[in-house]
Amino acid sequence: MIPAAVHYEISKSTITQGFGSEVNYFAYEDQEYILRHVPKSIFKQELRILKEIASCGIGPELINHHSDRSLFLLRFIPGEVLPAFTHRTLSDYIATMKQLRRLHQIIPGDDEKSHWPFHLIYDEYEKLQKNELPYPSSLDKAILIVKEIEKRLGSFPKTLCHNDFHRKNVVVSPDGPRIIDWSTAAVGDPYFDLAKFCISLPRAFKIELLHHYLGHRATKVERAHLYLMEQTLLMVMALHRYSKSEGTCEERLPLPGDFFRYPRSSKEFLNTSLQALHAFLIQSDSKRFHSALNLCH
Repeated sequence: MIPAAVHYEISKSTITQGFGSEVNYFAYEDQEYILRHVPKSIFKQELRILKEIASCGIGPELINHHSDRSLFLLRFIPGEVLPAFTHRTLSDYIATMKQLRRLHQIIPGDDEKSHWPFHLIYDEYEKLQKNELPYPSSLDKAILIVKEIEKRLGSFPKTLCHNDFHRKNVVVSPDGPRIIDWSTAAVGDPYFDLAKFCISLPRAFKIELLHHYLGHRATKVERAHLYLMEQTLLMVMALHRYSKSEGTCEERLPLPGDFFRYPRSSKEFLNTSLQALHAFLIQSDSKRFHSALNLCH
């Protein structure tokens, strides 16, 4: 029986692998399934999340699981990955915002893990210092600014968040958008999900999506919150990618490029890291940045 399929070896087609997880597709008796293998360290957390979202219609249906083998058997979601943003895809993006809102309204369990982007930044920064790796001198200044952002945003409400919420983790099915890959889900700032999803979009569309997410016209404080979390995301990217670049420091501004695309080499990790750091420092010196800080207190 399919509910017991997680107990047996199944001939399956691998869809993707990454970050310690493996996702496989297979069909059985005219039904389609996903067999997802995750690291043991995140299995219990992801199992809790999949159970919590089960009744909300925002993610995959959990059919069975195997604790010893860290396996999830999920019903396959037919559809396509959410396409790049255009006027034609606006309705799909609006529907995705409503799904995200449903996620953030779920009451998390008492033992839920937390995911605080500022800690990600500080941890990577401390690793660079501890290992005495070279890094741009401007990073010290950036960390002080990050601490100021954290001070302003630290008291805002926390919710259950996806924490890796970008369009490739959204499948547009016949029943509407469904969110996939819950391996990093934990309690955090909901605007971090919004920032990761919207950061590369034109500002006007970004604000329009924020209106739809909130269900009302965003206030100045809500818009400032999103903006500051976008700047925080730039620093998460800068530190994470710098650590992946094997600690090679080049004090120069790299050529312009799309640093939202995931890098494929140490050089790309380095260049996009420095781009993100440079973009953060430019923004932190702007009137808009200081206005946002003043609004979020």
